[in-house]
Amino acid sequence: MLLVAGLAPAVVSAVSNFYLYPSLVNNATWVTANVCRAPKSIPDTNTIKPLLPLLVELLRYNKDDDVMKRSCRVIAGLTAAKSLGMTEDLLRIGVGAPLVEQLAHRSVAVVDQAVRSLGNLLSGDDAQTQVLIDAGIVPALRPLLSCDNYHICKDTLRAVGNITAGNREQVEV
Repeated sequence: MLLVAGLAPAVVSAVSNFYLYPSLVNNATWVTANVCRAPKSIPDTNTIKPLLPLLVELLRYNKDDDVMKRSCRVIAGLTAAKSLGMTEDLLRIGVGAPLVEQLAHRSVAVVDQAVRSLGNLLSGDDAQTQVLIDAGIVPALRPLLSCDNYHICKDTLRAVGNITAGNREQVEV
C-alpha cells in the first residue's frame, strides 16, 4: 500500500535533500530494505524503480557499514526474485562496479550481502554476466575463495559457478 501511495519517490527526495545527515540516510536505507525485503509483496516493479539509482549512489559514496549492508541486502532481495526482472535495470544504472568494490569492504556483513547480490546478478544471461566481468568481479572474487566465513565462501562459489555457466570467452577469463 505504501509503495502504491508513492513512497519510493518520497524516500529518494528525502535522501537527496538531506544527504549530509547520516541518521536520515540510515533510516531511509532501512525503510528501503524493509520495503524490498519481500519481493513477492511488490505489486509493480515500477513502484520501486525510483529507488534503484539511490541504491547505486549509496554504494558509491556512503561509508556507513549499516547503510552499505542494507543497500546490498536490498539488491540481493530484488535480484533473488527473477520474476521481478530487476537484474537488467540494476545493471543498466551501473550497480556492477560499486557492488564489486564492496567485495573488499572491511565489514564481513557488507561482503556477505555484496557477494550474494552479485551471485544473483550473475545468474542472468551472458551479456549481464559480461557487465560484471568488465567491472572486475573475477579478481575481486579470488580472495573470497579462501575466506573463513562459510556463507561468503558458499556464495562466492555460486558466483564463480554462474560465471562458468557463461559463454566460452567468459569461462576462459
